[in-house]
Amino acid sequence: MLTNLHQEVIDFGNKIGGPVVCKQLSSLVFSENDEMRTTYTTVIDPATIEPAAFAATAHLIQEFVPKAYEARVTVVGRIPLGVVIRSASEAGRIDWRSDYDALTYERIKVPEAVTDGVGRFLDALGLNYGAFDFVITPDGDWVMLECNPAGQWLWLEHETGVPIAAALADLLTEGRDR
Repeated sequence: MLTNLHQEVIDFGNKIGGPVVCKQLSSLVFSENDEMRTTYTTVIDPATIEPAAFAATAHLIQEFVPKAYEARVTVVGRIPLGVVIRSASEAGRIDWRSDYDALTYERIKVPEAVTDGVGRFLDALGLNYGAFDFVITPDGDWVMLECNPAGQWLWLEHETGVPIAAALADLLTEGRDR
């Protein structure tokens, strides 16, 4: 949900019956009092939000999904390249971008149902690339958080050897004489 209305966040939290997170809509980095600051996904209690401050800008509010770990599925053409991202820190378990030093990675085979779903998503938007972020719940369910249309991927290739650059090169040169 996108909103700057405090009551909408309270209503959303009541509707889902659990914790919510607030995510930034643009850059992670911002300036406050001439000081550079970084913001990450934050678990919030809607009842404690100061309404006037919250009204100053739009916020992306989502249900907090309990996680065993996360996965980034980079889809090139229709090739799903999955990497598990695990964090050993509490901050990293909320938003892995907040603590890269606590992360471990491993390649993963993407379940067929997930592959089918991301393929339909990309087809509906006419896209050949997407970096999908998933939470994998303690029960093993895959819950999609978002698709990043220009999501980062090279660090995952360096960490795991997943061949994203080669898949992109193949996609871009498909049908060309070599």
